[in-house]
Amino acid sequence: MCGIVGYIGYREAYPIVIKGLKRLEYRGYDSAGVMLYDGENLKLCKTKGKVSDLEAKAVKEITTSGSIGIGHTRWATHGVPNDVNSHPHLSNSGNLAIIHNGIIENYAPLKEELIKRGYVFHSDTDSEVLVNLIEDIQIKEKLKLGKAIQVALNQVVGAYAIAVFDRNNPEEIVAARLGSPLAIGVGEGEYFIASDASPFIEYTSNAIYLEDGEIANIRLHKPMKIRKIKDDTLVDPYIQELQMNLEQIEKGGYDHFMLKEIYEQPNVIKDTYRGRLHSNEGIIQMAGVEDHLEKFLHADKGKKSNKTSQNCDSSDSKQKTVEIPANLAKHPKNANLSDLEHRVSRITGEIMRNGLSDRFKQGSESGMDMIKRIKTEITSEDIVEIWESKLQEMGVVIE
Repeated sequence: MCGIVGYIGYREAYPIVIKGLKRLEYRGYDSAGVMLYDGENLKLCKTKGKVSDLEAKAVKEITTSGSIGIGHTRWATHGVPNDVNSHPHLSNSGNLAIIHNGIIENYAPLKEELIKRGYVFHSDTDSEVLVNLIEDIQIKEKLKLGKAIQVALNQVVGAYAIAVFDRNNPEEIVAARLGSPLAIGVGEGEYFIASDASPFIEYTSNAIYLEDGEIANIRLHKPMKIRKIKDDTLVDPYIQELQMNLEQIEKGGYDHFMLKEIYEQPNVIKDTYRGRLHSNEGIIQMAGVEDHLEKFLHADKGKKSNKTSQNCDSSDSKQKTVEIPANLAKHPKNANLSDLEHRVSRITGEIMRNGLSDRFKQGSESGMDMIKRIKTEITSEDIVEIWESKLQEMGVVIE
């Protein structure tokens, strides 16, 4: 799981970013990197390994001054763990820098198109594709950074939490999220960006948690603006006061976080029951349940389909097909009954995970043809009956 940290304000960014990355180490990672801007130079340092390795390398390779910075801990998805694939990534011009959590599923066709337009890629990552897509839109459409990011994100498929910096507009960082968490710490004349609040809790207790599909223009000396990525609608940001302290997010003297969590369990259980357990009355009161009790009691549980109420020609019923992997559909003839029943359960689970709700569509390999094929491959009639009964329990009509 990757980690994001960013800072823009009046302090030195490097120690804030490095300390923040260390607090996100619990998320797991294989490489780390940082970008700093000192008013003139955009400085980049990244490496395979730990944040401590990044610190050692940064002291040798770059000056660590600058009041704007972004940092990242990467868990490799596209491309092996190495220095080049580590974040941040720069655009071809070197003006844009990005850190990205998540996966861009359609990066390959986007990359091919950008290569045709003359872009060169140095890493194997989808994140480098995204930053160059943003730059291409920015140049071609003559857009400001925030708008170019918004247009680019409407072209990508996948999940992301990103922070992007443009050296041509150095008083702004743009952040956006879809599927991956992102928090913005709001201070006096400064802003913090992170995957969770732990990197900035010692500086401010005011935080905005971006919702899915939101983009934030985080600017010095100007109000922050949050918009919906899809339709550009302005969002009124909700600033909440965090109720955690620094001791809660650090190891508290323990060697590692797991040991800390083990010893914290008694207090966590007490905190969970506090206000809910009435020992004198012998009851546990759950306000969240009681508030919606009537709704739960009268919930529409739905109706199972059956042969008399539905048929394959029903126009208003949904027909879904599912592809079952061949290795799940084939059973060795010498397998014993319990083994076959287990395999049948695996097939049924595969059907459910692929969204089959009412029936198999007739005539398809994943439908009636598959049922016939499996019947010929399973020698025991008992197993056929077990499988068919399981399907019927799911509401699947076999005709």
